Amino acid sequence: MSRQIIALTILCSWLGSEELNRIQLIPLHHLVTSFGQHAVANDTLPPVEKNPPNTNYKAAFEGQTRIAGMKTNAEYEGIIVTDKLRLPWAIAVLPDGRFLVNEKPGAMRIVDLKGKVGDSITGLPPVKFADQGGLLGLALDPGFANNRILYWAYSENHGEENVTAVAKGRLSKDEKRFENVAVIYRATPIYKGTIHYGGRLLFDKAGNLYLSTGERAHLQTRHQAQQLNSSLGKIIRIDTEGKPANGNPFAGRADVV
Repeated sequence: MSRQIIALTILCSWLGSEELNRIQLIPLHHLVTSFGQHAVANDTLPPVEKNPPNTNYKAAFEGQTRIAGMKTNAEYEGIIVTDKLRLPWAIAVLPDGRFLVNEKPGAMRIVDLKGKVGDSITGLPPVKFADQGGLLGLALDPGFANNRILYWAYSENHGEENVTAVAKGRLSKDEKRFENVAVIYRATPIYKGTIHYGGRLLFDKAGNLYLSTGERAHLQTRHQAQQLNSSLGKIIRIDTEGKPANGNPFAGRADVV
């Protein structure tokens, strides 16, 4: 089952808006195994990115932005669990094996293994649903089986601007609502664009939460990915209260967010 969820999450990352209206589970031992194999010269294709640079930033090393494509002969099977979801973006597996699924427009639902889709769980804060924005990443607290706490990333509206935010809440015992919802992190600065939010969430073994943030795409913001005083274009490591995790690089520096 874990391999199925890995493959399902990969599909949600790769597919476009129309394709994402159909969730597929992929029980692929061959595909997952192929991910762990080293690519050899005969498997590689020309670089995926071929356009000339559009900034004057120098690459850290030759070929940094020209990674090769790769082909695989892995066989796979797609199984449609449900086609009743609207733009599913992230999935977490509950202790009993059911799926907790984020729908990008701003709903979160539980889907069982037979494809039954539950009602939208209430209590979520409103999201900025436009272009690439909406309800994004999802992660269960490492102690979810006992505390029923989970975390989600989303684009949060601030007037004409918006920001990638992380909130946490407790799933009620009847699974109908979120309780004690609080925003624990915002990837400042806020910005008026509606693309490149990032939004993936992942816990490490120490219980720290990782958030990917986008550089918001535009020329006015993309350079901030190289600046320590901006949260844009980063991998952010925080604790479950949204504070910097112990041992973070650059900790204590005044010029670091």
